[in-house]
Amino acid sequence: MGERFCQIDSTHSIWEQMEVLLEKNNAYPPAIPWMIKRAQAFVRELKGKPLEKAGPEDVCRFINKLSSYPSMQIFQLKQADQALRFLFTKVLKFDWASVWPDTLHNNHRENYIESSNLNKTTNPYKCSFEACEKIHSAIFCKMTNAIRTMHYSLRTEKIYTDWAKRFLAFHHPIEPKTLTSLHVSDFLEFLAVERHVSASTQNQALNAISFLMKNILLIDIADQLSFARAKKPKRLPLVLSRNQVKDLLARLDGIHALIAGIAYGTGMRLMECLRLRVKDIDFSGNAILVREGKGGKDRITPLPAKYKNALAKQLELAEKLHQNDLKKGLGEVFLPDALDRKYPSAAKEWGWGKNQKPCR
Repeated sequence: MGERFCQIDSTHSIWEQMEVLLEKNNAYPPAIPWMIKRAQAFVRELKGKPLEKAGPEDVCRFINKLSSYPSMQIFQLKQADQALRFLFTKVLKFDWASVWPDTLHNNHRENYIESSNLNKTTNPYKCSFEACEKIHSAIFCKMTNAIRTMHYSLRTEKIYTDWAKRFLAFHHPIEPKTLTSLHVSDFLEFLAVERHVSASTQNQALNAISFLMKNILLIDIADQLSFARAKKPKRLPLVLSRNQVKDLLARLDGIHALIAGIAYGTGMRLMECLRLRVKDIDFSGNAILVREGKGGKDRITPLPAKYKNALAKQLELAEKLHQNDLKKGLGEVFLPDALDRKYPSAAKEWGWGKNQKPCR
C-alpha cells in the first residue's frame, strides 16, 4: 500500500492525477475543483497522519464533522463522500476502499433520509422569497435606494434584488451581518453543481451578491471567494441570412410585426423598443432617439422607411387609448429622475407616452 502511494506521488502529485482521472471518468466539470478541495481538506484533517495509513474510520470521522456544520448542505456531504471514494478507489487504489463505508448514514441515518426526502420534494431555500423580503425589508429598501442613487437600470435593480432574496433565503436564518465569503461561495457552488446554471447566470448572481455584501452589509469579500465556476461553452454565433429574416418577419402581423421590424431595422434592443416614447420619434428627420440605452447612453438611429406608416397608424391608435385613459383618471407614465416633481403634469402628456410602463 505504501509503495503504491510513493509511486503515485513521484510521477505526479496526487491532486493532479485525481483531476486527470476525474476528467477521464466524465465528472461534472464545475464539481472537479471542489471534489479535489474536499479531498485536500480530508488530508489536513488527518493532522500529520500519513495518507497511506488512513482508513475507513478516518473517512467516517471527517464526514461526521462536516455534517455537524449548520451551513453544510446535503449535496456538499455527498460531494465530499464521492471525492474521498474516488481518491481511495481510483487514485490510490487501496484494498479496503472496495467496500466503502456507509458514511452518509452512519450515526446520521434518520437526519440524512429526512433531508434527502426534503431535497426531492422542496427547494433548498430555507424560507420563501416573500417571507425573506418581509424579514429583511430594511436591507432591501436600502439596496433599492443604493441602486437608484448609482443610476443603475430598472432591470438591474430587479435582477440584483431577486438574487439577494435567493441568497438570503438560502442561508436563512443566519443573520445577514454575520455572512462571510464562505457563505457566498457555498451559494455560487450550489448554483453551478446542483442547479447547473450557465456561466453568465452564475456571474450575474456573483455581481448581485457582491453588491449586497459591499454596499449594503459593508462586508468585504474581495479576493476571498473560492467556488466551482460554471464553464462558458464555446459556441458558434447563429446569424440569419437576409432571406431567413424576410421569412421570419413575413410570418408576423400586428404590433409584433411592427416591433420586430423596427428592432431589426434600427438595431434597437427589445426593451428599448417597448420603452420608446412618442417625443423621441422624429418622422420629419426619419430618426429615432434612443435614451438611456445600455450603459445609460443616448444614441440616434435611422427610422426604417418601410415601417414609417405602420408606426404612425400605431401612434394614432395609442393616442385614442391614451385619451380614454385620461378621461378615466388614468394614462400616467413613469418619468425618469425627478421630472415628475419638476413637471407635475408631464406624466399625462402624450409626448411622454409609450406602449409599456415599467414598474418600480
